Amino acid sequence: MSGLYQKSMKARELPAKWREEGRFAPDDQVIVTITSAGTKESSSPKRFIGAGKGLFASAREVDAHIQRNRDAWES
Repeated sequence: MSGLYQKSMKARELPAKWREEGRFAPDDQVIVTITSAGTKESSSPKRFIGAGKGLFASAREVDAHIQRNRDAWES
């Protein structure tokens, strides 16, 4: 599995910021998975436009739909 790394560790070994949320007891066993973040474009919500049934086919259609909703709120 390229770009994927997993490690099992005790919760107390996690970075302090992750432990602050109070989700784990210090001796809980956790599995940390590290994957590549990819490119900025691949994490954009734009990747879903036109991706499935009921979704908009273009950004223009999304904008028009949002504008219609805003107009309805104001009336």
